[in-house]
Amino acid sequence: MWHEIVWITMIARKVWLGLGRREKIGLWLALLLMPVGGLLMNIPAIVVGHLVDYMLTSASKDFQKTVPYIVAIAAVIVCREVIAVVRKYLVENTCTRIQKFKTVDAMAHLLRVDLTAFGPEQRVGSIQGRMYRSIEGFVKVIKLCFLDFLPAVITAACALGVVFYRNQMLALIMGSVIPTGLALALLQMKTQKGIRIALLRAKEDIDGRVVELLGGLEYIRAANTESYEVSKVDTSCEYLRQREIKHHLWMAIFDGLKYLNEGLFHILVLGITIHLACAGFSSIGDVLAYSVLFTAVVAPLREVHRILDEAHESALRTNDLFEILARPEDVSYSIGSPEFSPSYALGIKGDPEMEIRQIVYRYPGGNQDRPELNRITAKVRKGETVGIVGPSGSGKSTLIKVLLRLLHPTSGDVKINGTPLSSMARSDIASTFGYVSQNPFLFAGTVEENIAYGCGAVMHDQIVEAATKARIHDEIKALPGGYQSLVSERGANLSGGQRQRIAIARVFLKDSPILIFDEATSALDHLNEKAVQAALEEVRSGRTQLIVAHRLSTLRGADRILVLRDGAVVEDGSYQELSNRQGVFAELLGAIATSAAA
Repeated sequence: MWHEIVWITMIARKVWLGLGRREKIGLWLALLLMPVGGLLMNIPAIVVGHLVDYMLTSASKDFQKTVPYIVAIAAVIVCREVIAVVRKYLVENTCTRIQKFKTVDAMAHLLRVDLTAFGPEQRVGSIQGRMYRSIEGFVKVIKLCFLDFLPAVITAACALGVVFYRNQMLALIMGSVIPTGLALALLQMKTQKGIRIALLRAKEDIDGRVVELLGGLEYIRAANTESYEVSKVDTSCEYLRQREIKHHLWMAIFDGLKYLNEGLFHILVLGITIHLACAGFSSIGDVLAYSVLFTAVVAPLREVHRILDEAHESALRTNDLFEILARPEDVSYSIGSPEFSPSYALGIKGDPEMEIRQIVYRYPGGNQDRPELNRITAKVRKGETVGIVGPSGSGKSTLIKVLLRLLHPTSGDVKINGTPLSSMARSDIASTFGYVSQNPFLFAGTVEENIAYGCGAVMHDQIVEAATKARIHDEIKALPGGYQSLVSERGANLSGGQRQRIAIARVFLKDSPILIFDEATSALDHLNEKAVQAALEEVRSGRTQLIVAHRLSTLRGADRILVLRDGAVVEDGSYQELSNRQGVFAELLGAIATSAAA
């Protein structure tokens, strides 16, 4: 088990190295106060011993003569507690600062992390739960060291020092309780080694399941599967309960052994001190003083198993934080491209704006023999509206993610106005592309805040203008608070069409030179879709548009249509040209016509 203690020590060292200068100073000051507090903790025992001796040896019991003893004890206690308050403030103040900074750092990192860093098996709730628990673990390691372990050990060392100064043999006997207590603590850690990580991961699994279920609450209720989902939660909770009760049972057994060990040594110390008092080598007051000092010596042993147990769990959580922070950030955040400027003035209409050359993409862990994108090559000229269609799984959304640099191609490259996409910073990409997905991102806030999200400093009139173009202004004005109406998380209090039109208004407001719509009108009825299509035509001038659509009729006005199948471009032409060919596009049109007739 020594390797676990070494591992905990290594984690504690990494925690210490991860602290800022101000935090280290606060903890050093707290550490310097601990020996003072330790001495003050043990002085009352000596004073009480002298007081007892005075009471036993004084012929006349005069209360006035005991007052100095009482005042001394009171003064020591007051000083001790003042120092304890200052020490705890230093530690707690440092810990709250660390918790704040680490939460911000972890969140900032997660928002920048490479999208392939999280596998499909990981639930959002599990990641969220792991992040917060790991930060709690990081802070807990510090608190265990500076509020529990070090103060107790220093107080015990001070107590042994006081005893050793007065009686070396008795100090050695008192110190003998430590190896036995540590052996029991290490045995406890060994027998409970696997359960700590099992409990931690079980709690993360429950977190992930709950968040997942709350996200699908509407469908679960519509499908009447509440009982089924509750049964799965019950199974997970029962597994956790059984492991916890087993853990608590063993904790109780080891507690009993620990107190039995301390009790036997306490009896031995009492027996020796009483014998010394009877033989005249010490006083009756010393019996009481040494008994109290012994309780200070064994105080760390009473808590060492808990401290080591919690330290191990906290170290595991802290290691999770280091693992999260070690996940690679998307490379676009570390690249600057000062020469690139996403301006409309770059070229004139008809010049190549986007060149896609031999793009291959394979998902990590996917079928390496069948890439999701297979040598896609295409040119999109400035001002063109290009449709992207294909059967499900043909690679449409993957291509869009590559163009937005959310995914990085295995091979090949993309150029925007002659600038390689791989050399463009994330800020450049964000200002170049306006993007609306099938499931647009809306957050808990006002309608106005949602439209203005990511658009920088904008005026209210500009927001209204963008909403009007997106054919959502009248519906916003009809809301109780108008543009100040609150949108719930994920836009749950809005219809699918309203969510998409707010996202479209956002991209109109952003005013980027290249607009990408990934099934952006899929949730609209035909009337609203027609209105939005008209709005898209209004903002088309001078801008390039890429439109992914299942509803092929929305692409009648497109300049060109790229048809994908199995990750490759198999057709390229206008709506009319492709309709007249006996190809994939004609098959898709035929399937739609057959479905409509049915």
